[in-house]
Amino acid sequence: RNHPRMAIGIDWLRAKVAPGRDTLQADGSIIAAAPPPGAGPEVVLGVRAEDLTLDAGGAQAAISFEAVIERVEFSGARYLAAARVGESPIAFEAASPVAPDDRVRLYAPRARLHFFDAATGLRIEPA
Repeated sequence: RNHPRMAIGIDWLRAKVAPGRDTLQADGSIIAAAPPPGAGPEVVLGVRAEDLTLDAGGAQAAISFEAVIERVEFSGARYLAAARVGESPIAFEAASPVAPDDRVRLYAPRARLHFFDAATGLRIEPA
C-alpha cells in the first residue's frame, strides 16, 4: 500500500507516574524516567525524534523504553522509522538498519525530555 512520507518532529507519550515515582507507564510500556517534582499522576512526555537513538552511548543520564517498528524508509544515509510505544506512535532516525516488527530499545538524554501536566497541558519545569 502507498504511505505518505514520514515526518520527523516531536513525539508525545501520555504516561502515568508509577507509585514509586521512578518510572512512567505508557500504554503498558515502562519508561525508565522519573518525572520532575510536582508532577501529577499523569504526564505527557515530549521528546524530539533527533534525540532518540538505538545506542545508549554510555550516557548515564539517558532514559530508555521499548518500541515496535511499524515502517521504515531509507533516506540515503539514515533510516526513518515509524514505531509504537504501546499505542503511542513515535518516529525517529536510525543509523543502522531496522525492519518492521523489530522490537528495539530507544534512548534519549534525560536533559532533552519535556514534561507536561496531562490535565492542564502546562509544562512542568525540571528541578
